[in-house]
Amino acid sequence: MKTGTLIVVAITLATIGYHAIERVSAETLNIAFGVACGVAASVPVTVGLMLALLRQRQTADASDETFETKAPPAREIYRPAPQTLPAPPPPQIIVLSPQGQFAPGQLPQNFPLQWNQTPNPFLSEHANAVDAREWRIIGEE
Repeated sequence: MKTGTLIVVAITLATIGYHAIERVSAETLNIAFGVACGVAASVPVTVGLMLALLRQRQTADASDETFETKAPPAREIYRPAPQTLPAPPPPQIIVLSPQGQFAPGQLPQNFPLQWNQTPNPFLSEHANAVDAREWRIIGEE
C-alpha cells in the first residue's frame, strides 16, 4: 500500500512538473537550474564547516574539563558607593559685536531703511554680459 501511494504521488508530481516546464520560457528554466546547482554546491561546504565547528567545540570542552579546578569561595567585602560631586553648571558664553559693526540682517535702532531701496551695482548683471562671454562647448561638432 505504501509503495503504491508513493508511485501515484511521484507520477502526479511528474505530470505537474512536465506541464509547468512546458509553459515556462527557456531563460527561466536556465535560471532555476542555476539556482538549484548553486544551492546544491553550497551544501557540502556548509556541512564541512559545521563539522569543523563541532570538532572545535568538542576539543575546547574536553580541554576545559581537564583543567577544571574549584576556586575558593570569594569573600564579600563591604565597599561603600563612591560619592560623586554634582556637575558644575555649563559656562555661559556671551558674544557681543563691536560698536559700529553689524551682522547681516541686523540694523541699529532708528536706522533709516532707505539705503536698501537702491539697487546694488555688484549684484545686477548687464544685459549684454552673457552675450559678451565666450562659450566653449565640448563634444559638439
